[in-house]
Amino acid sequence: MIECKVRKQYGARQALDLDCAFEEGKIYAIIGNNGSGKSTLLNALAKQIPYEGEIKAPKSVVYMTQQAYNFDFSVRRNVLLFVGKKESERIARAQGMMQAIGLVPLSAKNAQHLSGGERQKTALLRTLMQDGDLLLLDEPTSSMDLASSKIAQDFIVAYHERTGCTIFFVTHSVAQAEALADEILYMDEGRIVERGKDVTSAPSTESLRAFLQSR
Repeated sequence: MIECKVRKQYGARQALDLDCAFEEGKIYAIIGNNGSGKSTLLNALAKQIPYEGEIKAPKSVVYMTQQAYNFDFSVRRNVLLFVGKKESERIARAQGMMQAIGLVPLSAKNAQHLSGGERQKTALLRTLMQDGDLLLLDEPTSSMDLASSKIAQDFIVAYHERTGCTIFFVTHSVAQAEALADEILYMDEGRIVERGKDVTSAPSTESLRAFLQSR
């Protein structure tokens, strides 16, 4: 069980105020308006920021941040960064993913000279080539076209099936949250206001209803 009893403030603003638990091995989608605490929750789970309280979570964490950072070398080298030269099965898996999502023609290009969607594809594949018990993804497909986003979603599902890890991913797409998540977490003002598989189809708060109407 992942347990979060945590508070985080930025000046006078309450960025996180949580006392909750999550079953391990599930996929959680986090939705909410900008500034609602979504990325702050991921940063806290990854131990990337100081906070008050306690989080009990797996120590083996793989994290793709919203910035989709890539290193200053080729796309292929970025994707294979955490894969050994003799790990033929993992190399083949990475090459298959690159082919499926359209990165093979760009494999020799510097990964810092790509479009936003191409940068996300490269960063996501590098992330998914690392095995962890907790996978954190902050808007991993926001700059991708619809077809690439669907392929990326399939990659995330395959990773979950292969590793059995817990996944938290932030998305602004309600449809993506509904398609991928075992449970959807709706955040507002640093709190999880509603959570469940069906909260987007049957919201119980005016806050979530207003959010859904704005999509």
